[in-house]
Amino acid sequence: MKDFHREPRPGATLRNDHDRLERIYAELLESFRGGDWDDVRASWDHLDQGLRDHLLTEEQHVFPALRAAHPREVAELQHEHAELRRVLGELGVAVDLHMVRDDLAVALIERLRAHASREDSLAYRFADEAAASRAARSTV
Repeated sequence: MKDFHREPRPGATLRNDHDRLERIYAELLESFRGGDWDDVRASWDHLDQGLRDHLLTEEQHVFPALRAAHPREVAELQHEHAELRRVLGELGVAVDLHMVRDDLAVALIERLRAHASREDSLAYRFADEAAASRAARSTV
């Protein structure tokens, strides 16, 4: 992802990344429907890496500034990130063993969507406002 300290609207960039993740979710579900475990594994790997990168970007570029204003919210979001990583690991092993049903993938995707909505309502809005404030200070 881009350098967030130079982004005029980092929240928009993260929202665009959520759109990319949505395409990966669709790819994963299509792989399950196709029934080819090699495709499922490839789609799972795509999801796993894409999501881990996204979570890390948020933790490095959004959470530090947000923590000062909303420490409890950041703690909760970080806890959710840790839980999502744990579930990714467990389901990744289950994918290797061909033991994941598509309903588990659907449940994970719904959980990811709820998490994204929560982030969008506070963290991304905050990131955009902070960027706008930095931009205003730099033009003065």
